[in-house]
Amino acid sequence: MRRRDFVEKALGALTASIVAPLLRAQDMGHMGGMGGMTHSLAAVDALPAGASLQELPRLGNESSTRGVFRAELAARPTQVELIPGIKSTRWLYNGTPVGPLIDVREGDTVEIR
Repeated sequence: MRRRDFVEKALGALTASIVAPLLRAQDMGHMGGMGGMTHSLAAVDALPAGASLQELPRLGNESSTRGVFRAELAARPTQVELIPGIKSTRWLYNGTPVGPLIDVREGDTVEIR
């Protein structure tokens, strides 16, 4: 390795180690509607390595007519406890945190209330 390359990489690493902590998420109370968001992110091992993701909930078709998909989808704010002892408002879709899979085909008529 040439000395110039070494110096450039060393300075880059030093700069990154100084700047990275300054860029970390901090209190977002100064942003409208974000007050109280001072919690740290989830632990690195919060999700088991290599585990498959859960299947999405499916939005059920209420229609018996072929080529017509009819369903109801409600988004409601709900108090949930994501961090033990701390409740926060989160939007749930038909009671689930992830919006459901809407399984339709090209040409289908879709009616969602």
